[in-house]
Amino acid sequence: MLFQLLAGAVLAFAAQAGAPAFEVASVKPNADVVLVLSGITTISNGRFSAKAMTVKELIARAYRVESREITGGPGWIESDRYDIEARAASDAASEPQLRLMLQVLLAERFRVRLHRETREGPVYALVVAPGGPKMKPFSDPCTEGPGLITLYGRLIGKCGSADKIAASLSLVMDRPVTDRTALTGSFGDIRLDWVPDDTQFPGWGRGLKPVSDPAGASLFTAIQEQLGLRLEPARGPVEIIVIDAAERPAAN
Repeated sequence: MLFQLLAGAVLAFAAQAGAPAFEVASVKPNADVVLVLSGITTISNGRFSAKAMTVKELIARAYRVESREITGGPGWIESDRYDIEARAASDAASEPQLRLMLQVLLAERFRVRLHRETREGPVYALVVAPGGPKMKPFSDPCTEGPGLITLYGRLIGKCGSADKIAASLSLVMDRPVTDRTALTGSFGDIRLDWVPDDTQFPGWGRGLKPVSDPAGASLFTAIQEQLGLRLEPARGPVEIIVIDAAERPAAN
């Protein structure tokens, strides 16, 4: 346990010491009673702007993980909301650089200390369904194009592999998806349409209309009918971020 805590401190302060910081940053509690607007509004052109976000949500954005992959910390990191306006020294700062700056801001202003752990947890296993895969083999490796695109109720792409499909579905499901198909190589013209349920697309908000047929099949049915694959509940290694400590920021 001591090693883990030290690792958390090292992780937090490594970002603080080695990464650039915002030139100016304002952190204010959000006092809105009704949260009409929340979430990141800008993370580009050297600027980071957030409205009514919790510290847990900010950590998820900073480290590019889902909220389900974060545990620990005081209860207020999931209830208190903050407005943040920050600017880098250069408008040319990239999104990855801005995320590193956000990590520094969290360490300095919220005194966030964290570490990564791999634990055994619930996952979905992506396996080949009876009858075999229905995807068209692609002769060359997927080296061009944007890869797989995830929409609300649709997964589409010119070229992708089984592990890429699993990675995309991990963004959709309420638990990670691991590739256990043993399929190698690439597949072309991938398209999967389904009607999302309430457990899917965490963080996307509610009231969204699927781009697919609203009378269509569930994901578990659609992936077997359209791709010849199947999702099965399983156990497996899950990487999580553990919050060791956090403090409410001083007024600024």
